[in-house]
Amino acid sequence: MVQAIRRLAAILSADVVGYSRLMGDDEPRTMAALGECHHVFRRHFDANNGRVVDTAGDSVLGVFDSVADAVLCAMATQRELAQWNEARVADRRMLFRVGIHLGDVFVQADGRVYGDGVNVAARLQALAEPGGICVSEMVHAAVGNKLPAVFESLGEQQFKNIAVPISVYRATLSPDAVLPDPDVARRSMPPGPAPTTLAFGSSLMQRVMEQVAGVAGTTATVLIQGESGVGKELIARHIHEESPRRVGPFVKLDCASILADVFESEVFGHVSGALPGSLRDHAGRIELADGGTLFLDEVGDIPADLQAKLLRPLQDSTFERVGDHRTRRADVRFIAATSRDLVDQVSRGAFRRDLFFRLSVFPISVPPLRSRPEDIPVLVEYFLREHGAAGQAGERRLTEGHIRHLQTYDWPGNVRELRNVVERAVILSGSGPLRFDEALPSSAFSYPARAALPEAGTPARGFLTAAEFELVERNNLVGAMEATGWQVSGADGAAAQLGIPASRLRARLKALGIVKPAPTSLYARLGGSRGIATFARELFGRANAHPTLGRFWKGRSTYGVLREERLLIAYLSSVAGGPTRYVGREMKEVHRGLGITADDWGVFRAILRDTLEALRIPDRERREVVDFAESLRADIVEG
Repeated sequence: MVQAIRRLAAILSADVVGYSRLMGDDEPRTMAALGECHHVFRRHFDANNGRVVDTAGDSVLGVFDSVADAVLCAMATQRELAQWNEARVADRRMLFRVGIHLGDVFVQADGRVYGDGVNVAARLQALAEPGGICVSEMVHAAVGNKLPAVFESLGEQQFKNIAVPISVYRATLSPDAVLPDPDVARRSMPPGPAPTTLAFGSSLMQRVMEQVAGVAGTTATVLIQGESGVGKELIARHIHEESPRRVGPFVKLDCASILADVFESEVFGHVSGALPGSLRDHAGRIELADGGTLFLDEVGDIPADLQAKLLRPLQDSTFERVGDHRTRRADVRFIAATSRDLVDQVSRGAFRRDLFFRLSVFPISVPPLRSRPEDIPVLVEYFLREHGAAGQAGERRLTEGHIRHLQTYDWPGNVRELRNVVERAVILSGSGPLRFDEALPSSAFSYPARAALPEAGTPARGFLTAAEFELVERNNLVGAMEATGWQVSGADGAAAQLGIPASRLRARLKALGIVKPAPTSLYARLGGSRGIATFARELFGRANAHPTLGRFWKGRSTYGVLREERLLIAYLSSVAGGPTRYVGREMKEVHRGLGITADDWGVFRAILRDTLEALRIPDRERREVVDFAESLRADIVEG
């Protein structure tokens, strides 16, 4: 069975008011009229870059890559249907109600979609007036005042299968409002800058580019992580250029270079007189990026006391200029990048946890150059062409010796350093052969290349033991199986994704004791390995940072603390019914001698409650987690 693909999409759901009555009164005429209405919907879907995925009965369901396209399609369709209805008897009119939501859907191989995103859109449509439109707050935030519609707030609604209330808005369109032609922007778009080129030849970068291709067409916030010089800004620009916002601006904000006292002004702008010497209003980067993308480079360097100011625009696209009380709205897609370990910064309290979660909707990790030596010859050839040195006569060309020489270097400055080395080699070689031996640095920053090991799982000693390597393999296989719906073979199976024969994968699953968890298990209901790991890291980080409970980890090395976290993840995965059996220290036994008091347990209980609430764990699963934790109390609390 082919696995359904999960994606973020704008969903439009519509149905006819009083459909059952119309069918009962005159079924043939009702079906004929409904067919004409469906034809109108399909025409406007095509004109606004959407597609109809279901027209069963009186309903119409479709998906769009752009929220604005979905709303424009709904308004244009409702307007044309209103004109179509004028010639019909009042009690025979087809009055559609439309709901629009931006959310996750699962797309099957035959094009059908299902999921909570569809459920919310259908419930929103039920709240709309006949011939009207209702949207969720995510749609409202995305289109704001950019479309010729007035949005009236209907308050919050608790929808089925949704853990938190959703704000609902009703869209109304005045009869004389002029809808924009969806093709005007494309026809009038001036020639832009040359597209961003990303040169690579490794499978690691191929996976990164597959992620980029998947997220580019959505409106999701992206967090690009990687060492300095790996090309995070190039990837951000490529996402923008491949997105529906390509006609809008790409605005960069270097968070590391902005002084704290002018940060707000740079981001949000200010009004005249708000700052010393300011004689006129100043638009901030968010306003400048309206309709496009705002790239927050080195977001990990934002001072802690200023991080909270980004929460609001990330949440609902609203902000206020410094010195101004008027709330403004900007249609901006956020892409952030950092060379810092934000998870570590969050655990140390140096980076806001809520800001991290809002930025990391879709994280992309760019591997360092030393982990992908196959990219080096491709990049060198590209940089040589930039300098006009590629393909020249004589010996001024890239040789196998050059490649081997360059691949023995560790590249602490990554692709940026490689570019500089190529330029230096071209300059030093003059009209003779390329001299990379003289171009490579010989300072204290340079050191021989080491074996490429998983960056997050490599201990300080520089290698993994057999047990540690087995754990890495087990976690990798579990991740592959969960990503493919526990399908081993086939084009979309885990074996194909891993690049190994299905028989070998089955043998490794059996050898490592990996079995498919029951769908009713707490493990599955908490979101599988990713959900368990998120919960465990959040709980562990809060406990570690607490002034009372933090004493249990005082003096421990970073590697030791990370090991404790990994053990906790493995233990919780196992007891929750996960795919692997826990192998490690006996949790109850190791905690008995730590001197955990009843007061300590009270603090832990409060941290557990806060963690479950922060992650919005459903009530049923929340009770199960709390009950399991309480079952351990008698064995580990003294007195």
